[in-house]
Amino acid sequence: MEIFKWIEEIEKVYKDLIEKAKQESLKEIQILSEEQEKQIELSLKSKREIINSSLKNLSEALKEEIKNLEDELGKIINNIEIKFKKHNEKLLNLIKDKIGF
Repeated sequence: MEIFKWIEEIEKVYKDLIEKAKQESLKEIQILSEEQEKQIELSLKSKREIINSSLKNLSEALKEEIKNLEDELGKIINNIEIKFKKHNEKLLNLIKDKIGF
C-alpha cells in the first residue's frame, strides 16, 4: 500500500531531521562550552596576574618595612651600647660599694 510507504518515508525523514537537529544542537553546545572555558581561563589568568602583582607589591613593602625596623633596632642597640660603656664604670663602682669591696 502506497499510504504505508508514504508514512514510512515521512517517519524516516522525521527521524533524520530529529537526529540532524540533535547533532547540530550538540555541536552548538560544544562550541559554547569551549567559548566559556576560554573566557574562564582568561578570567583566571587575569585574576592570577592581579594576585601575583599584589603579592609582589606587598612583599616589596614588607621588605622595606623590615629594613626600616632593622635600621631602627640597630640604632637603639648602638645607643644602649654607648650608654652602657659610658656608665659602665659607675655601675661597677656602685656594685663594689653594695658588695662591700
